[in-house]
Amino acid sequence: MDSEGAVIGGAHLLFHPDHSFNPDPALYGKPDNRSDMTREADAMGRFNVQLESGFYDVCVMATAFTPECKKVLITNGKTIQYDTHLKVDDLVTRYLGDTF
Repeated sequence: MDSEGAVIGGAHLLFHPDHSFNPDPALYGKPDNRSDMTREADAMGRFNVQLESGFYDVCVMATAFTPECKKVLITNGKTIQYDTHLKVDDLVTRYLGDTF
């Protein structure tokens, strides 16, 4: 969504694992070998991704908007909802006005 609540379709999302949370291999059976994942939101701004447990830096980017990043914790069997409100980027507005 933008700062006024309008849907931003086609936003790009990056899920970057923060390896400071490394589950005990004795409990989870494998070392932390998570890697970056990307998704594109649909026309309604929705997306779905399945991630292994751990901390992630989630970054949302859309044309003409300032990217936003936030750290999230994913735990086994839990679903989270990620809501954000992007703001039109000042640099874009300065050079292009509101015609983008």
